[in-house]
Amino acid sequence: MNKEQENKTQLNNETLMLKIKKNLNKMPELLKKFHNQEEKQLSMNNMKKDKMKMFMEEARDRFGFYPSRKDPKFIKLIYESDEQNKLERKQKKK
Repeated sequence: MNKEQENKTQLNNETLMLKIKKNLNKMPELLKKFHNQEEKQLSMNNMKKDKMKMFMEEARDRFGFYPSRKDPKFIKLIYESDEQNKLERKQKKK
């Protein structure tokens, strides 16, 4: 009975080691995927920040001061800009 338990434990350990090796082989691919995703997210965040800075500068030129991001005038400015961009994209398609 003791020998049987040892064999069973050894078999479990071997299957566990095989599973670990299999997962370790996948690790470089997963790390690469993670880093690419992280880099993409950082670039998206930077684009959003740059876009917001551009809107703030445009609002400063238009209103003479930097408005709050929650200011209705500022929100309207962003909405108008987005609408104008949509129209430009539609005309480029035609």
